[in-house]
Amino acid sequence: MQQMISKLLIFLFFLACIYYAKVLNDKKRKLEEKRDAENRNANNTILGYKVIINERRDKIKASGDLSPEQIKEALSKIDEIEKSYKLKRN
Repeated sequence: MQQMISKLLIFLFFLACIYYAKVLNDKKRKLEEKRDAENRNANNTILGYKVIINERRDKIKASGDLSPEQIKEALSKIDEIEKSYKLKRN
């Protein structure tokens, strides 16, 4: 009888270990999915910023109202903004 109870306890212990490992694996998977979703959102945001920055560059280059110095200054400001987005991303 005691041997049967000890085998049952060992069996229950292994079941508990398997269940605990499954729960930990599920938590890990959910965290990875959440991290992936955040990365996708960040990448989409960065791509949106790149599109906006490139559009502004094109507008500045195409506008005939600005002097070459003003164009250089505006492009340098846009480059600074782009660098700040890259730094925030990393």
